[in-house]
Parts: sequence; structure tokens; C-alpha cells
Amino acid sequence: MIASGSIGLAFASEQKSYVRKYSAIDWQLFSLADNDYAVNLDDNTNVNPQSFSDLTSKLQLSSKWQSYDLERKIFVAEGSAIAVLNGYALQADRIELDRNNDSLFAKGNVRFRKGDQFFQASSLEYNLITREGYLENVYGVINFTNLQEQLAQVNRAIHLRDRDNLFSDNRDDGDSEQTLSKNGARDLYIEDLNQKVKSLEINDSFMLQGKFGVPFRASRLDNYRESSGDRLSKIQKLWKDKFISGSIQKWRVQAMKLQISPNGWRADKISFTNDPLTPSQVRIDATDVVATEEDGDLLIKTDKNILILEESLRLPLLRNRRIRKKDNVHNRWVVGIDVKDRDGLFLGRQLKPISLGENFTLSMQPQFLIQRSFISETDKYANSSKAKKTITSFDLFGLKSSLNGIGLGWNVDINTDISSLNTDHLSDATRLWMTARKSLNIPILDKIDANIFGAYRYRAWNGSLGETDIYSAYGFFLEKKGNWNYKKLQNNYLVRTGLGNYKADLSTKEGSNFLWRTNFYASLKSSYPVWKGKISNKALSSVYRYSPLPIVPGLAINTSIKTSYFAYNNGNSQSNLSFSAGPTLTLGHFTKPFLDYSRLSVFVGATIKQGNSPFDFDNVIDLATIGVDLSQQLFGPLVINSSLEYNIDRSSKYYGKPINSQFELRWQRRSYDMAIFYNPYQAMGGFKIRLNDFRFQGTGLPFMPGNDSESM
Repeated sequence: MIASGSIGLAFASEQKSYVRKYSAIDWQLFSLADNDYAVNLDDNTNVNPQSFSDLTSKLQLSSKWQSYDLERKIFVAEGSAIAVLNGYALQADRIELDRNNDSLFAKGNVRFRKGDQFFQASSLEYNLITREGYLENVYGVINFTNLQEQLAQVNRAIHLRDRDNLFSDNRDDGDSEQTLSKNGARDLYIEDLNQKVKSLEINDSFMLQGKFGVPFRASRLDNYRESSGDRLSKIQKLWKDKFISGSIQKWRVQAMKLQISPNGWRADKISFTNDPLTPSQVRIDATDVVATEEDGDLLIKTDKNILILEESLRLPLLRNRRIRKKDNVHNRWVVGIDVKDRDGLFLGRQLKPISLGENFTLSMQPQFLIQRSFISETDKYANSSKAKKTITSFDLFGLKSSLNGIGLGWNVDINTDISSLNTDHLSDATRLWMTARKSLNIPILDKIDANIFGAYRYRAWNGSLGETDIYSAYGFFLEKKGNWNYKKLQNNYLVRTGLGNYKADLSTKEGSNFLWRTNFYASLKSSYPVWKGKISNKALSSVYRYSPLPIVPGLAINTSIKTSYFAYNNGNSQSNLSFSAGPTLTLGHFTKPFLDYSRLSVFVGATIKQGNSPFDFDNVIDLATIGVDLSQQLFGPLVINSSLEYNIDRSSKYYGKPINSQFELRWQRRSYDMAIFYNPYQAMGGFKIRLNDFRFQGTGLPFMPGNDSESM
């Protein structure tokens, strides 16, 4: 006999039928009040409910129908069965508990969740004593963000007895206190089980091959925001340049078998994709994968990793890689161009990071200078640009290193760039820069960022003047930035003040000098949408075919106001006020295969200046400028980007000279992009691969080619 709902529970075998009745099923299995317990036994055999007491500390269970086989000692829950065990929430059409082996077996629409880790499978087997088991034909979604808080939220939902809604597709968006007390745990903290992906948003990205030694920022995801007032490319200060940048926090995964342990899970082979849609445009195949939880952080260790683009191009990634929240995955091989220090083309290999204590990590990239190996002399390490020195075998090798970590509450970055290992050239071949950053809470000002910096042979660019050297620098600055909107007007501000000591090229005469400098800088950037079109009404896979963001046609007016004041201990000072403005026009939706995306930005700037700096690197010389940024789809995912800026001050000796220039040819897709780029202004270029990180609701569908997703 089988009882249903929340009013009965039955035990059944082939020969006998036993019935137990009570007023309600509590979540603790067989945790029944004695006065509600009644048994009807044909042979007057007593069934002791405490015989299952050891299970109550491990398992919580609910279902529409329950039955028990006395001979086989198997308890069966059917019909939207939900179990909570050891922090995991489990749903299946059928859940069996084997008392002989203290094991649990689930099959039919198996769903397995812990925090923001979600798995679906054809079957699950789990041992309640060893807390080990396995899932077969697995597909899932894992999120590295705030895992500890996610687990607390699941436990909070369990405590509020909302366990029957852990996997509900229906959401109650009520925000009243009464609603929150009853259903809020599910509604606010537990993502609904929805195979369909929705609310797709770009979150972040990371470079698989870093910046290739190129000290400028290549095209950014901001290029796709029609409201952005940023230009296609701007020069990035060298001390901010990193081998890799960004992170991916949400992955979809798929494996034939996933083994569960008390501390996490593992798989002999598993596939990851950052793409929220199926079929996926990119994935990573990994072997010997182990996932564990460490202090609320999900840590994944892999052995061999292969990056697969469009199921055709295969690129090897680092072996023995550890992936955690806000961590990066990158390729070991680096190819770049550096005419200034390395005489052109070079090849580098990123080594496995080395842990120095608990708080610091050292990354190193040995390099071979390919183009230098074909010449006999170089002028990169001579006092005079006309002088040349003979190249030895040690001049053919370079090194980049980065030491990152937290010390005394400060985020520390120390970067070294060495373009020759020849000890005779080492002082002229080494560039070093470091920063230490910390956020401070100050009354009235609220949160500000404090920065301590230092540099040796820092390479800087100053508009029409071109490259200039800062031989040494150290100091600090305070910075506060933020944004606010007024109706349609979007605003971003930055305020910075600091003190530093510099030795750099002088603007008045040859040579250099040590000078202290105090500075104040403020900027306000605004964007006003004059016209905004509509998002394409095509399917999600078409809207996001070539872009991580929906392309929306529109016209915006962008403005920028900047002011600065510099004072030096030799009595010099410099102050200026700059204003620039111009339109940004976006056409097309980037859904068609030919000329369906164009973005043009034009800006004109003017500066009022008083006084002069004694240095080259910060002397304001471009008082009137014009710039043009263009992004154009050629065909399919192939996009060309260009950025040009010129001095148009007729009274300047630099009139008509380029301030900056950059060209990029990019293969752009939803989940990744590849690009080759070159900056004639700095005579540097490179190649990059970038993966995008997405936020989305729903779990999506299995993505592996040839996988029978229907069996899940």
C-alpha cells in the first residue's frame, strides 16, 4: 500500500503491507511524534522508527509518494522528490534509500545543487556514511562568486522550511516583510531551475595571452556600449600593464561521470565553456579535474587543458592549472613586437606561477628576441641613439616578471621588464615599476583609494612629443572616482591628488633633474543619448552571434572636462583646463553577415594653459586636437578598428602631428575574440585571445557535440 501527500507514509513488501499514519511529514526523515504514530501489522511485528535515526543527521527528504520494502530495506520516494544532504539539494523523479548499504540512488530528471553550483544528470549514487558518490552524464553550471554566502543562503532556505521550492520554476517577486519571511529565501537567494537562458549580460573578460609586452590598452568591451564616451583605444600607463587581466566567474561544465566527495568533486575528463548559449563557440577540455572548497572559495585544479574554438582550432593551455574566484587562465606562449627595447619580434613563454608564502605569487616570462638574432649590433643600450653596441648571445634573451600579493593590507604589484641578460647592458635594459593600493574610509569623502608608486626607467608618452623617459620616480596619490545619472545624462568623475619625486627628461634643456611635484587632477565625462534604437527582435543566438552585448543603433553626444595643477619645488607651476566634445553614431545590429555594424566617434578638444612643466612627460603641449574612432564589420565576425588623433593647433610646432594611432583587425564572437593589432605611434603590436564572462539566469542546455542531452 502506498500513501501520498503530507498525510501518510507506507511500508510495503510483496507479502505484507504496513501502514504508518500521522498528521504531517516533517523534513527530518521518520522524525515523528509518538502520539501520531500508528501501525497496522498483520503479524504484530513492531517497526521501530528509531532504527532510521542515524539517517536523520545526514538527510532531509520530501516527496509526494513514499514506500518501504521490508525485505530489501529500501525506502522509495517518488513524485517531485527533494532531498537535502550535507549542504546539497537534490531533486529527482525517484529517490531510493538502501538501508543495507546506507546509500542513496536517484534517477529521472536528477538535479543537484550546492550554492551556485548546479548539476543535472541521468543518475546519482551516493553513500551517506562516506559522503561519496557519482553522477553520470553530467551537465552543470558553476559560479565562483561568493560561494560561502551562497551556501549560507541555501541553509537559510532550508531553515525556513521552503525546501519544496528549492527547484521551483515559479518566482514570487513580492518584497513585503511577510512575503520575505515565508518565501523570500527561495525568491532572493535560489536561482530558479530554468533550462532557457535569459537576462544575458556581460560581466568581465580575461586575456588568454596577456598583453604581449605592449604597454597600451587594446580595444575594450566598452566599445560595444552605445552610451560609452570612451574612445576606441587610449594609452595605458606602463605600470598598469600585466601579462594577463580579468577573470571568468561563471562556467558551464559537462562530463560523462562526476565523482562526489565531502570536499568537492572530480572528473577524469570534463569540458568547460564560458558561453551561456548552445552550441557553444568556445570550450576548454580538461583532464584530471579536482574541485574543492577552500575558505568559501571554489578551487579547480586541472592537468592538461586544450582550448577549442568553433570546434576546429585547438590551442594548448597551461598544465597543472589552478582556477579560483577571480583567477585567470592563460596560454604559455606569447608572441609580440617591441621595436623600442627588443628590436622587433620576440617569443615568450609564461612559466607556472610560484607561490611565495601564503600571500604572494611570482610570475615569470622568459623571452627569446627573434628579430635581434638576425642583426649584429643594436643601439638600444647606448647613451647616444647613433651609437651601436655588438650583440652577444646574452642579448638575445629577455625576461618579464610580476610579483603580486597582499602585504599589511595593501595590494602590491611589482613588475620587471628586462630586454637583455647581458650584464654590461643590464642597467639600461631593465625597467621596473611597482604600486601598492588600499581603499580607505574617510569621513565625508567616504571611500577613497590610496596608492604608493615607484618606478625605474619608466616609459611614458606625451601626445605629439612622443616617447619620453622617467628615470626614477616615487611618491603617493589619493584617488576617488564614481558616477551618477541625471535622467538620460550619464556622468563619470575622477579626482586625484598626490606628491612625488621625479628624475626625468627636462623640457627646457638636455639632461635630467630630481624635482618634487605636487599635483591635483579632476575630470568629468558625460554622455547624453540623442537617439536610441531598439534591440533586434531576432533569436537570442542571432542577437549575440558576433557580440557579447546586444548592439543598439543610436546617437550620443559625449563631453569631457578636465583640469589639473602641477607645482614643482624649483618654483615652476603648470595649470590647464581642457574641454572636448563630439558625437558617437552606432548603426546596425551586428546580426547579419555583411556590413551590419558601424560605430563612428568624432571628438574635438581645446585646452587653456598657464605656465610650463620643467619635465617632458607631463608638459601639456597639444592645445587643440581632433580624433576619430571607427569600428566596422567587414563580413561575418571580422571587424576592423582604427583610432587616430592629431594636433590641430596652428601655432604649435607639432601642428599636424599624430598624438596617438592604433589599428586592429579582430575576429569577434559572442564568447571570445581574437585580434592582431599595431600602434604606429609606439611602434608596438601583438596578438591576443580574450574570453568573455557572462551573467545569466537559467542553466542552459548541454553543449558538447554529439552528446545525448535528452537522456538528462
